[in-house]
Amino acid sequence: MGFDVDDFVARCSSAVREKDAPQRIADILREVIAGPEAITKAIASRQEGQSPAPMADVFVNNDELTIYHLAFPANLFGVPHDHAGWAVIGVYKGAEAFNIYAEQGGTLVHRGRQEIDAPSVELLPPDLIHDIENTGADASGSIHVYSNRHFDMPGRRIWRNEAADAEPFTVEKSFVYGLERTNRIRGERGLEDAVMPPLPRLNAAKDT
Repeated sequence: MGFDVDDFVARCSSAVREKDAPQRIADILREVIAGPEAITKAIASRQEGQSPAPMADVFVNNDELTIYHLAFPANLFGVPHDHAGWAVIGVYKGAEAFNIYAEQGGTLVHRGRQEIDAPSVELLPPDLIHDIENTGADASGSIHVYSNRHFDMPGRRIWRNEAADAEPFTVEKSFVYGLERTNRIRGERGLEDAVMPPLPRLNAAKDT
């Protein structure tokens, strides 16, 4: 069975209005990631002619739902941020890891770490503060579903590093700060500096 982006968005758009929305969307994602080859084919078709391919391919970004495909490069490290709402993540290729933080005395305290190996679906709570990284040898492949206008949601926060103060979240900050952290860690590991993929094309996503 193929993976149809429009059908997936429609199913999630219906499910997000239900009381048990996160669980319903998790069930839909489990169906989808059971066919990783179909996702790969559909994404390749969507991105045909784009060079370089985007790291985040946004399917929809509106007030009640954001969905995007993420191809997170190897040895890339993000910075702490929150979501201002619940999220459901389905990893169908490789693995994604994140460190979990809590606010304490105006700073962030590391509270744990989680790795999501394909195939796996995880529900993330509304109050989660975490970063994201890929320490594997290849880019990961995943689909992320959020219960709000994820990329420009008022009230979302980002931290330049664990010791910094919270700032209003922007996509641009996530890329700039993430590149800083990535190249610092890469330098410690004797790796070349990273080149970040393009910013997400939000105006290309459905906003309905």
